[in-house]
Amino acid sequence: MNRTGVIPIVVAALLAVVLQPPRLDAQSAGGVTSDEELVAAALEASEEVRLAGIATQQSQVQLDQARARRGPQVSGSLDFSYISNPVDPIILRAGEFGTYPIGGVDTLMPPQDIRVYDGMESTLFRLSGVLEQPIFTWGKLDLGVALAEHSVELSGLQAEQKRFDIELQVRTVAAAIRHLAVMEEIAEEQTALSADLVDLVDSLLDAGVGVRTDLLEAQVGSRQAELAEREIVNQLEVQLVTLRRLTGRPELGAGELGSPRFGPDDTTEVSDLALPSTEDLVAAARAGNPGLAALAQAQVTAAARTELARASQSRRPDFGLRLELSFTGPRIPLEPDWYGQDEFNLTASIGLQSTLYDGGLLAGDTTLASLDESSLVEQYSTAGDTLEDEIRQAVLAIELARARIDYLAANDELLQEKQATRQREFDAGVGSRDGIVRAELAVLANRLEIEQELTTLESRTVALTVLCGMEL
Repeated sequence: MNRTGVIPIVVAALLAVVLQPPRLDAQSAGGVTSDEELVAAALEASEEVRLAGIATQQSQVQLDQARARRGPQVSGSLDFSYISNPVDPIILRAGEFGTYPIGGVDTLMPPQDIRVYDGMESTLFRLSGVLEQPIFTWGKLDLGVALAEHSVELSGLQAEQKRFDIELQVRTVAAAIRHLAVMEEIAEEQTALSADLVDLVDSLLDAGVGVRTDLLEAQVGSRQAELAEREIVNQLEVQLVTLRRLTGRPELGAGELGSPRFGPDDTTEVSDLALPSTEDLVAAARAGNPGLAALAQAQVTAAARTELARASQSRRPDFGLRLELSFTGPRIPLEPDWYGQDEFNLTASIGLQSTLYDGGLLAGDTTLASLDESSLVEQYSTAGDTLEDEIRQAVLAIELARARIDYLAANDELLQEKQATRQREFDAGVGSRDGIVRAELAVLANRLEIEQELTTLESRTVALTVLCGMEL
């Protein structure tokens, strides 16, 4: 049999498995590792999920900081100083201002030494505490808290998106492995039958039946079958390596994953598959998609950032209270006579602060925040349209795949009947063994096409299940 059509069928089915984002339902019987178990292992092993969790914690800390800025800030300081050349005492000596006649007697002025300033000791001690409390900031502190709250919610949604992506990737790879395992079995059988066909044609040629072209054609078909099987085996190994890396399970094998939901030998589920209306699917996808939710929250966060930037740009002064209690003196408390030389002070201040000129920095911040907000609006609209297109394309692909499966199932019945006819002819002595083998190869080629369509059907069905959050 000419095997020219084998490779395109296998490759097309392979690409349909690898490129689509399918997810299969869990299987838990007979030692089969379910998708839920694979996803749980992948989430635990994922560095992206851990980093997303850290980002969420960082956002929460930033929220706590924003709330703390509305309350008082208390600071304290303690200084010890040693002065190598302190100020000397100031003394007015007796008679420094001359004499003054008092009662006819010249009297020194001053009559005795007067110590005006005792001088400075070599040590200096200062203890102070400061309380600073914002009084009125034109709502900027409240806007900062609101922005931080939106950021916390955004980081949580982004972490959910990471988990969603990991789940989708794991289920995609697992589904690819299941289909590749089925395709490998078909390819192995094709390879063996193609080799048998070469031997049969060669023996017939030796017996003087047929022409050399028949042998060359059989040999080429056999090599094509071997190449197709090798490609499938290679892709199966690639997908296994990927799944092992994602789940952190280096010994995971294809046999542990079970079988695809839609198999080539039973099309009952294909016939029973009922899809909701496209509008319902689109509405469900828009309502539950974490990517869209994250973009919507990003818009809210960007709007809060824009509002805060505009409030800062207004240049209206912020008012605040500052209280300082200080204790200063040359001696440390509890030293002799420390209380006689040290002093206490309480200073209360109300101040205002405003940026008068910054060269356009605050205006630039406002413009950038507004542009970010506009960009996110466009991204959300585009993402929603893209998601809707994916839903509609998946529905169309499912409908087409089901129609092709119906056709191929009828063709499979026809090919099996032809194979049975060739067998009866051979048993009756009017047919040849190579005719039976060619008929068997035709059946296998048709089953590869069925598997390709089943792959498309399952890939798109599971994609709808994931995107819309409903079991189909």
